[in-house]
This record gives sequence, structure tokens and C-alpha cells, in this order.
Amino acid sequence: KHVLAFYGALEAPFVSEYVHFNGKLGAIVSFNKAVAPEIARGIAMQVASMNPVAVDAASVPAEVLESEKTIAVQKTKDEQVQKAVDNALKKAGINPAHVDSEDHIESNTAKGWITVEQAKQAREIIAKVGAETLASLEQKVQMINGIVNGRIQKFLKENTLMEQEYQLSDDKKTVKEALAAVDKEAAVIAFKRFSLSD
Repeated sequence: KHVLAFYGALEAPFVSEYVHFNGKLGAIVSFNKAVAPEIARGIAMQVASMNPVAVDAASVPAEVLESEKTIAVQKTKDEQVQKAVDNALKKAGINPAHVDSEDHIESNTAKGWITVEQAKQAREIIAKVGAETLASLEQKVQMINGIVNGRIQKFLKENTLMEQEYQLSDDKKTVKEALAAVDKEAAVIAFKRFSLSD
């Protein structure tokens, strides 16, 4: 018994498709003109295997970008706080790995790896330095924005089709560069990816 799990259509001057051998993964890609079958199929394979969020940076949905930015801001702040806390713990002669969670503090105290006094001191350092660092980060908007911007650029490079490293290239070309090497006027218009395991 076969059931139609997905249906998608793309209208364009040229469309290529790829279906993985197990029949559970596939993609269709539309182009602005006819392109060589090898690169067209290769790009469809790229969509299936690398699951990009959009064709290029300009076509990434605003909500995806906003979500990534929120995640990047939080991750950046968390890392800055952790770095400051770890440095303060090291200065106090406490191994940060021994006190990286309340469970670790308790179990490492029980094992004798840290003293009760060190456990108390670690908790105080984590709370005080963490709060102070977080407060100081509010004044470091430019630094935070710089790090966040770098993370967003990395996200776009890894998650937009044209900027991803082309999987069938031996010389680390992006999909954009690989397509341009075959036909400078060719462009990907859109794609759809289907997976029965997602």
C-alpha cells in the first residue's frame, strides 16, 4: 500500500529532481534556465542531504533569522558569563569542571575532590561573577552585536543553499561557485525538500 506523504510543485524554465535510493528523501529544484543535468541533479542532491533553509540570505524567512539572532545573543552572553566565572574560579584555585553544576558540586564534595569551603566559595563566585558579568554585558552592546553578527553569517553560510560548500566539489567551492563555473547566467529560483524521517 502506497500513501502520498508529500506533494510539491515548482514552475520554472527548468526543474531537476533527486530521490534518494531508499525513497524516503528527495528534492526538486527550479532554475531560471536549462542547466547541465549533472550540476542540476547535484544541486538537488545538495538540497536533499544538506537541508538548507533558503536559496540565499535574502530569501531566509524573517522569523528564522530572528530566532537565530535570539539564540546567538543568548549563546554569546552565556559564553561570556561562563568565561568570566571560569577565570574567577581558577584564580581562587578551584577547577571549573568540578563545580559546573550543583550536582557536580555535591558529588565532588562527597568524593573529596573539593572541600566544603571550596564548594561554598564556588557557589558564591558563580552567583556574584555571573551576575556582575551579565550586568556589564548590557554596556557592551557593540561587542555582543559583533559576535552575534559573526554567528549569523556562519549560520547563513551553512544553511543557505548558494553559500553551502558544494558536496560534489573537490575544491571547496560553494554551490553558487560550482553553478557559475558551469553557467554564469544560471540561477536557482526555488527548491522543495521532502523527507519521511523528519
